[in-house]
Amino acid sequence: LYILLSGSLEVWDGDQKIVTVDGPGEVMGEVAFFSGATRMSDVLTGPEGALVLALSDRSLQQLIGTHGAGAARFLLTITRGLCEKLHQRAR
Repeated sequence: LYILLSGSLEVWDGDQKIVTVDGPGEVMGEVAFFSGATRMSDVLTGPEGALVLALSDRSLQQLIGTHGAGAARFLLTITRGLCEKLHQRAR
């Protein structure tokens, strides 16, 4: 799971750019992270670079163990964001 802290990212499907993601707080890789599925696209840094927080499954488990309520809020926020992305794509 990746969270954009600064800069921008470009999402690619093969040699076709799908979208540019910019702005702190944008989340990438939710489907692969939660389902264990293979990533559906490639993500590259934008022209000005990017600072990204990578969260592993192990890190999430540690977060749940030490900060249960905060981890629950974090997961709810990620889930809502994923639902919004899926809703937008369905339009």
